[in-house]
Amino acid sequence: MINCSYLRKVRQSRHYTLNQLSKETGYTASFLSQIERGLREPSLTSLRKISECLGVSLVSFFIQPEEQAVKELPEIYTVQGQDYGIVRRGEGLQLELPDLSIRCQMVTPPLIASDGQRLLRGFLYILPPGEWCSEKMISHSEDECIYCLQGKLRVCVGQDETFLDTGDCLYINAMTLHNFQNCGTEDCVQLTFTVSEKIAPEHGQ
Repeated sequence: MINCSYLRKVRQSRHYTLNQLSKETGYTASFLSQIERGLREPSLTSLRKISECLGVSLVSFFIQPEEQAVKELPEIYTVQGQDYGIVRRGEGLQLELPDLSIRCQMVTPPLIASDGQRLLRGFLYILPPGEWCSEKMISHSEDECIYCLQGKLRVCVGQDETFLDTGDCLYINAMTLHNFQNCGTEDCVQLTFTVSEKIAPEHGQ
């Protein structure tokens, strides 16, 4: 299930009204409003279109609200005036992406900010043999760094195609179209990091 409150906050932080988002995505304002209120569960295709319009990653919609995230992260400390977090093995937030066989786990505490404006987020993806990371080429509003922990990836970046083996690392600039396919015979495990903008406080629609 997606984080409906995040969808509303990110729309407002981008200064979009429901009608403006409707024109950009082709979905009715009523449909978008129902998604934000948790009355409709969008398909992966429609959510992808919304995320591309708002300039945020698709995965960000599946992260639970901050209040719930705090409860699932038992060790958040302050040491010498600096915040840091520990996510113990097996305690990372598990994210389910509908219509995709890829498994995703958040490996960083959602609330730890690297500075006052940006958040560092890390994800562990497990991609079965033959599967693509997404149903089509995608892009994000933030830079992305991918480290291949296990297996082999076919990588499409813009007009180029290359391959990642275990131990290889790929850096992708923001707004660059890309996609990955597991071209090996075992699960491909990749560690991905992004830096995202913090969402502005909620205000009127």
